[in-house]
Amino acid sequence: PPPPRNPQRGPPPPPSTPLSSSRSAPAPLGTAFLSKPLSLCLKGGSQPAMQKSEAAKAAADEWESTYEGGKTVYTEAPFPCIAEIFKTHIPKKSKVLDLGAGYGRDSVWVAEQLGCSVVAVEPTSNGIEQLKKRAESQGVGAQVETVCGTTLEWEHEGGFDAILMDSVLSFVSAEEKPATVTKCLSALRPGAVFIVVSHPEKDDAKWVSKLVEGSSEKSSVEVIMDDAEHPYTMTFEEDGKPYTHNGHWSVTIVKKKA
Repeated sequence: PPPPRNPQRGPPPPPSTPLSSSRSAPAPLGTAFLSKPLSLCLKGGSQPAMQKSEAAKAAADEWESTYEGGKTVYTEAPFPCIAEIFKTHIPKKSKVLDLGAGYGRDSVWVAEQLGCSVVAVEPTSNGIEQLKKRAESQGVGAQVETVCGTTLEWEHEGGFDAILMDSVLSFVSAEEKPATVTKCLSALRPGAVFIVVSHPEKDDAKWVSKLVEGSSEKSSVEVIMDDAEHPYTMTFEEDGKPYTHNGHWSVTIVKKKA
């Protein structure tokens, strides 16, 4: 069978809306919030989801069942090749934004292994709840702030040391990709990095670089890794049977000039 379209999230088709939201001040542990004027999506791990914006609903519809009942999709930690990228390019104890965080694979690993404080953004209530439980079980709950919403609703203060979009930007609609990239670049502090992990079979060569070149932020950034291929092996269950898929990720890293 063909590999899933988004190995972090699982087989369902991806949302058409990028995944993120806003941050004004650090929220209490266990609180997720949306940018003004949107309502709270999830407040407290055991409480039912509250009203969501239409954009958040659209982004979450395909994924809520993926995380229902505490299911973990495929991998507990980032693929080794991606973990090496993180270790090389994300400073320890830095401030990281993880867009489309899913069940927290990257967010929790970055917090635990690199000591970072992480804003983890995800539109699904089930994903947010699982992410929080995962962070708390690994002893990094106080380092991971969960946010429920979508990227183009997101208002930010900026100043992130790294922004991650792992298996997410590929699935943003063509119309929304330019605005998404520009928004991410504007949220970086000088010297910080925007790391995009994508599916090479879905995208044109150097597509992230092309988006950067067309961004109003292009003069303030430089591409330091351009569509580099990183091989991986993934084993998962398909129709009750183990299935191994060999492939590679495409990684682009954009750095904000000092």
